[in-house]
Amino acid sequence: MKFNAITWLFPLCMVAGCAVSPTPPVIDVRDVSAAGGAPRVLRVVDLGTGLTPRRGAQVDTRGGQGRAVIGELLYILGENFGKQPRVAIAGRGTQVLAHTEGGGVLVRVPWGIDHGAVEIEVVHDRGRGTRKLTVQRIGLALAGGVLHPFRLEPDGAMTALDPIKLPDARLLSMSSDGSAAYAVGGKGSVNMWVIDLTGPKPKVVDERKLGSGNALAVVSSEQRPFGAVISDEQITLFTSENATNPTFYKPQKINIPVLKKGIVAAAMGGQARTMALLLSDLNELALVDMSEPTKIGEPALVKLLPGEVLSLVKDLRFSTDGGTLWVVSGDNARSVEGGMQPARLTMLRVTPGGEEKKPAAAVHKTWQLGQELAPMQLAVARGEPKPPGTAIRSEPSSSAVYAAMAPSGVLTAPANDKGMVRRSSLGQEPVDLLSGAWRLTAHDVVGKTQRAVGAGCAGPADKAKLVVVSGPAWEKGKVKKLELGSGPADSACTTQVRVQP
Repeated sequence: MKFNAITWLFPLCMVAGCAVSPTPPVIDVRDVSAAGGAPRVLRVVDLGTGLTPRRGAQVDTRGGQGRAVIGELLYILGENFGKQPRVAIAGRGTQVLAHTEGGGVLVRVPWGIDHGAVEIEVVHDRGRGTRKLTVQRIGLALAGGVLHPFRLEPDGAMTALDPIKLPDARLLSMSSDGSAAYAVGGKGSVNMWVIDLTGPKPKVVDERKLGSGNALAVVSSEQRPFGAVISDEQITLFTSENATNPTFYKPQKINIPVLKKGIVAAAMGGQARTMALLLSDLNELALVDMSEPTKIGEPALVKLLPGEVLSLVKDLRFSTDGGTLWVVSGDNARSVEGGMQPARLTMLRVTPGGEEKKPAAAVHKTWQLGQELAPMQLAVARGEPKPPGTAIRSEPSSSAVYAAMAPSGVLTAPANDKGMVRRSSLGQEPVDLLSGAWRLTAHDVVGKTQRAVGAGCAGPADKAKLVVVSGPAWEKGKVKKLELGSGPADSACTTQVRVQP
């Protein structure tokens, strides 16, 4: 058996203590000793929280599950880390948030990595040290007032976790770092539940009352800790630096002409500078400047489908950089009585506002996604859809979008016999993913080796089961399925799904 410094030093530290407390305090970086050699990683502890402790606070390192999730804090104990170590997890750099007494650092598991057994690397100009850790990715499916957490396995399979009852919750979003989720619902009054995803299992840690009205949307920025809850009376912005304890701004009234046009869906740009509201009346888009969160700007209106009389718009998403906005339109419950329409995707270029200048958007192109297909929801990946080991150049993230689709016939005669996610990009033939004997009404795209995850209903409409399916975002087939109990009671099969990014 081979022995090295790490092999014998770690057991010795466990017995003798090596002057390292099991609850070391956070210290100022100026008090950290310079590195005397290459870094050595002795121990990695998942802390079961996403909260960064302040200087002087003690870090309890006595727990740990031996596995972490996206957004969770990690304590890395070692030697010779020095004042400015660089830390990477699964090849992705992550910020050193704090140093502790005894030679430890605190970091957060970054989004956009593949889950499974990953390498943690500490590097500086005198060398590198590594250690392995298991990282998990948690997903949430919401239907019928019940939140169904699940674990996404490395092979794409899913494992159900304990369900959580959230009466009247209908909408779902996730913090930018993936450490928390926000469920919203209510009629007449708006409620928001905060779900911590970093502990041994997902749990509700807070519930907020956000005033009167009917909840319409909850959105989060992908690049900044910022979000918004939209009702038919007001917009409530919040910051989420502390993702499980968000700070809310004073609610702001929605422009009345915009409200009368009917808000169908909402999206927030990656830098939280612009919010987009999709309006059913005249198929318009309202762009809201959020440069000053305490006083959101007057909306700028953009016509999406000039000449169309029917209300066809369904959902919208920003690209990660916020410079491109996607809108999907087609058959829906509002339009179907006027006849079947093609499903279409509209790509817009967006210019943010600021300094009393309204944001602006111009339609770049609109193209068809198919006939007799009803769009349900859009998703845009944070990175490039790229199969492992490929040398083929993929489209940039601003040019690939994913639309959950179902046969238009389900709008008049509810059924759950067929559905898919259709991937489309400018100038390319669409590709169907997650196709099968189910009706998908929500989906997400996550991870470095990207996976599409959809939620919906399977089986006869009167005995529908809630299902979650997953598969690679770059090719057909290889779909995994998980049944989560009875489907939503409404015939529209209303579901939401979000997975840690």
